[in-house]
Order: sequence, then structure tokens, then C-alpha cells
Amino acid sequence: MTHIIRDGWTLHYTIGRELAAKVKSGDLVHLPGGRGDLIVLDGRAPLRVNDSGGVIVRDSSTGITCGGEAQPTALGMVWISAAGGWSELPA
Repeated sequence: MTHIIRDGWTLHYTIGRELAAKVKSGDLVHLPGGRGDLIVLDGRAPLRVNDSGGVIVRDSSTGITCGGEAQPTALGMVWISAAGGWSELPA
């Protein structure tokens, strides 16, 4: 699988405020509280100021693509520009 890169932005997993790894299509995201797992399909890079971009995911148990985009921070992710800028940092 390839890393998710759009318009000079690359999607990364985070642990708190630390980068863990680049996100690849097909990666499994474990949701907290036993809410199941999601499979990352693709992503939309930030388009403007204060846009955190989005991540398109599929429910691993049903195979259904979740309605629209998930916020990267809700999945423990962040977009980073080629110039090193963060689109949004987890709290």
C-alpha cells in the first residue's frame, strides 16, 4: 500500500503530539472504547487556512464506507505539509 499524500501534504499517525508513522491506504485504525476498527481508504488534504483536511474510512466489520470524512484528530492523525507545517495538532 502507498502512503496517503495529496498536494504536498502527507497524512501521519500521532501519539499525542509525537509523530508515529506515515498513514497508508489499508491501515487499520483501532477506535477507543471498543467501538470497532476502521480501515483507512484515502484522505483529503487541507485546502485553506483552518482546514484540517479529512480521512475517508471504512468499517472493518461491515465493509461500509463511513458517511463522509472523519476528522484526522478523531483518528489520531494529522496532515503535515512538505514544508513541515502541521494542519492541526491533537490536544
